[in-house]
Amino acid sequence: MIVYPKIQYFIFYTLFLEFVISHRACGGVRDSNVTLFNSYPNKGKRMLDSSNWSPIRIYVDYYSLHQMNLSSPMLTSIKTIINQTVSVIQTLINVQPSGFNISINSCGGIPVSPEVISGVDADLIIIPSYDNNLDDGTEAYSSICVQDSWNYRPLAGLISFTRNIRYNEPNWLEYNTVLALHELTHVLVFSEKLFYNFTNSDGSIKDFSDVITKQTINGVERLMIKTPKVVAAAKKHFGCDKLIGVELENQGGIGTMTNHWEARIMLTDYMIGVSYDETTISDITLALLEDSGWYKTNNYTAGLFRYGKNEGCSFLNSKCIIDGKTSFPEEYCDSSTLPTCSNGRVSKGNCFFQNSDQITTPYQYFGSTSRGGFRDSDYCPIPVAPSGSKLMEYNCKYGVDNMYPFTLEEKISNNSACFLSTLVNYNYAANLTNYIGKVKAICYQYYCDDINKGVIVNVGKINSTCQTSGGNVTFPGYSGELYCPDYNLLCTMSSYCYSMIDCVLKKVVEKNDTYDYNYIRNHQIPTKDGIVFLTSNSNFLKVFSFISFIVIYIFI
Repeated sequence: MIVYPKIQYFIFYTLFLEFVISHRACGGVRDSNVTLFNSYPNKGKRMLDSSNWSPIRIYVDYYSLHQMNLSSPMLTSIKTIINQTVSVIQTLINVQPSGFNISINSCGGIPVSPEVISGVDADLIIIPSYDNNLDDGTEAYSSICVQDSWNYRPLAGLISFTRNIRYNEPNWLEYNTVLALHELTHVLVFSEKLFYNFTNSDGSIKDFSDVITKQTINGVERLMIKTPKVVAAAKKHFGCDKLIGVELENQGGIGTMTNHWEARIMLTDYMIGVSYDETTISDITLALLEDSGWYKTNNYTAGLFRYGKNEGCSFLNSKCIIDGKTSFPEEYCDSSTLPTCSNGRVSKGNCFFQNSDQITTPYQYFGSTSRGGFRDSDYCPIPVAPSGSKLMEYNCKYGVDNMYPFTLEEKISNNSACFLSTLVNYNYAANLTNYIGKVKAICYQYYCDDINKGVIVNVGKINSTCQTSGGNVTFPGYSGELYCPDYNLLCTMSSYCYSMIDCVLKKVVEKNDTYDYNYIRNHQIPTKDGIVFLTSNSNFLKVFSFISFIVIYIFI
């Protein structure tokens, strides 16, 4: 066994990978008193203007932040995060203009500016704040302050950052914009309490039974969103006409359960209840916003949400692991000795296993009460990047250069993706004997050939083309091969963009011809021994903590 500073490989051994999972902790939506703003004088006008939808007007009140003793860099960073998050929301979401000024005296106990007390002409007020008292890993939390008395749409909310926010290191803006976007979505729609307030077009409240349903899957009763646009979007995405709803999270604490999508089937969507290395906005989350009755959305997702795409009803209703193996290797994994890539090929990682004394019968995939995968994905083993000292360290677009010896020719860039590969350049082979024949998750640059629907992969100075349905390719001058993903895992964008945030701001939609052939997963996942990643904290396992005190704490 040979150990490198970042990497270790194993031959003929099975190992439970134990490493710290970096987590972005969010406080979810505070269980605070919500004021109903009396908008009844405007009801008739608003119903007459029901066809008038326009980008949501957001007023950001920085008064509270300016009253705090924050350093200039931190204050500037929080403003930058909030401003970019607001730009994303305004690009995605349209509302019926409120038609009145919104006024509040405070929000979650946080003071507001005289302008907000007097009233501002906006559709939503956001009060950014900073909480220096929390020191439990939480990075941000949110609360709803005011709802419309006519249709119960949230009109004002708080987003509070804590001392744990990381703002002075590479990738801080992308990382924290996703965090703030998650918090703001809790304010807008994704809260169990708000599910009771979903409205019809006339302002009347939907029957709760038209929003939430229950279904027993694999011996576990699940709560599901069953609203029509959510169901239609999910049927199309998963390729399952029998789907009756989309599961809500059933793991974690009181604030995690039912306030996020179920990670087992929605893993890369930004509204799952745990931090993950790949984040996307799914059509299903946009459909939830629309089904609330409060919003219309623009579909600037670029088709990046590919988790479970076209996997059929069995992906939703069958166990992820049967007899120690998975039938869905694009989403789950079953070997701790192999490296992995995240589903959309954004990030490198390992197949996550853990020892636990809490694994109940429905989740015992390996004939054991203690061996399982990731808790919030119902103990299914999934690809997870080890935590490091830097944000998004294993991300192929933002990550760290020189994680491997430079002679393996890894490339971190906006045009890069994660590939499973045994490639070794013959010119460097003498110094890379420990890598020859070993599968590694590695970042290479790629380009989409949209005419032939292939993926052109660049390694060093050599290009090779992957076919539409994937398969394996070789490179002249290299030993080994590269395992190609399906074209549709990398090439869904109608125009170039490189991340969830970038795609929204560039208004990129999914290509019309994506998945227009007889799409069948290739499932050519290597079974050889490989190189797995370790961290300096590999001697213990840290899984997410879920805390509740006055506030309901939810981890994204």
